[in-house]
Amino acid sequence: TLAARHATRVLRDAWRMASFSSLTASMAREEAGVAAVPDDDLRPDHDALAALVPDGDFIVADTPAVVPPDDDILVFPRGAAAGECLHRLFELSRFTQPDTWREAALGALHDRPVEAEPELAARLPAMMVRLGDDVVHTELVPGMRLADLDPAKRLDEMGFLFPAPSLDLGALRRLLVAHGYPDVALEAGTLAGFIKGFIDMIVEHDGRFWIVDWKSNHLGNTPDAYGPRALDVAMADHAYHLQALLYTVALHRYLRGRLPGYDYDTHVAGYLYLFVRGVRPGWRSGGEPA
Repeated sequence: TLAARHATRVLRDAWRMASFSSLTASMAREEAGVAAVPDDDLRPDHDALAALVPDGDFIVADTPAVVPPDDDILVFPRGAAAGECLHRLFELSRFTQPDTWREAALGALHDRPVEAEPELAARLPAMMVRLGDDVVHTELVPGMRLADLDPAKRLDEMGFLFPAPSLDLGALRRLLVAHGYPDVALEAGTLAGFIKGFIDMIVEHDGRFWIVDWKSNHLGNTPDAYGPRALDVAMADHAYHLQALLYTVALHRYLRGRLPGYDYDTHVAGYLYLFVRGVRPGWRSGGEPA
């Protein structure tokens, strides 16, 4: 008998919107065994790859199992919904006003619900308040804590859209490797259109601007699980270096059009990818926060 062949690829529009998540979705689909879908370009950018490719706990040999306290964020649910909830927590939080953090936690749980058994659900607000306290009181770079940050020097969820009329994705992949970044399995072909996205937070400290990205990935229950080696693996596994570069382009274009006398080397400090389950003052590695 004769039968029509099934299509095995998605036909893209000649001119389209793309995001970090859609550009790298083929990598995540391949690892997760998930079929391509036509609306990958609409995928949200918060931990999207982490939702497709689950994190493996970073295991250090001969490390005994650790049971976190009941109010520790390590016990917080995992997955895309949990990531959206924690992102919302930081959007709503006033870092310099601890008495507002519980309200922010309840607001985040209302806006971005997380499935949990009743006993666990009752503990989620306390976990989120403790998380906020840990994150804002951790020195992220010398002399900079979010608890000390002037709220006027903080910008949340900055949307961006910049043109990419003829972006050769294969050439981009080769360029990343040539400059020492981990290889990224980008989709094949050329992008003709725009790249869009949202930067979780931009902060100014000592006249320089930092990109801050919240990551809710669960990497383990110990400080080593959020140390440099483990974070290098997580950044590479989820292609977060490429995401950071796209965000840096967006910040550069934003400042170039708004900041008098702007100079990239002077005003752009870099990016901070905060794997928030491990960001706490007592978990530091070689003087650097986890």
